Amino acid sequence: MPSKAPLQRRSARRQGRTRWRTATAVVVGVLVPAASLAFYLWTGHPELPAQLFSQRRAGTEVAADKAQAGQIADMVERLRQKLQAAPGDPQGWKLLGRSYLVMGRFADAVDAYRKATELAPNDTDALMSYGETQVFAAQDDETTSAEAVFRKILTLDPKHPGARYYLALQRAQAGDMKGALDGWLALYADSAADAPWQAALQQQLQRAAAALKIDLASVLPKPLPPVAAAAPPGPS
Repeated sequence: MPSKAPLQRRSARRQGRTRWRTATAVVVGVLVPAASLAFYLWTGHPELPAQLFSQRRAGTEVAADKAQAGQIADMVERLRQKLQAAPGDPQGWKLLGRSYLVMGRFADAVDAYRKATELAPNDTDALMSYGETQVFAAQDDETTSAEAVFRKILTLDPKHPGARYYLALQRAQAGDMKGALDGWLALYADSAADAPWQAALQQQLQRAAAALKIDLASVLPKPLPPVAAAAPPGPS
C-alpha cells in the first residue's frame, strides 16, 4: 500500500498556502484597482458611460442589475474586439485586464495584463497588476511566474511596496516565516505611518510574529512619518 506521507506533506503545504493567502484580497484593494475603482477608471473611456457605475452603498459599488451587467459585458467585448484589431495599445490591455478582474474572469485578466507588459515591459503598474492577478487567479497553487514578475519590478523600483509585500507573502506560503517576517519588517520601516497598505501589512506582521512566537513590539521598527505631516507648508 502506498505511503500516505507525500499526500500529507502536500496537504500541509496547501493548508499553509491557503492560510497565508488570505491577505491577497486585502492587498488587491490597496495596490491595484479592485471592483469599485476599476469601474470609475472605466468612466474616462468613451464606450463606458459613467452613469452605469454611479450607485453606491456603504462605500462600495452596488451590484449592477441584469440589464446593466449585460451592457457591461457587451462593452468589454467591444473593447476586446478593438484590441484584437489594433493590439498595440498597452493602456487598452490594462483597461481590459481591470475589466476582466472586476468580472471575476481571472485567467482572461492575466492574459490581458501579460499583453500590456509585453508592450510596456518597464511599466511597473502594469507589471504589478500582472503579478498580483496571477496570485489572485492561482488560489492555492504555486505562483512561480508571479514571483518572477515581482522580482523584475524590484529591478526597476527596488523599494516598490507591492512587490516586496508579495515576495514576503510567498516566503510565508513556502514555510519560511522568518524570511517573511524580515521582509515585512523592512517594508514597514520604509513605509509612512499613513501608507494605504499599512493595515494589510500590520495584519501579516502580527500573524508571522505569532507563528514564530515572537513579541512583535520588540522587533517592530518605527514607520516613517505620515506623508501629510512630513509635507512642507504650502498649497496642496
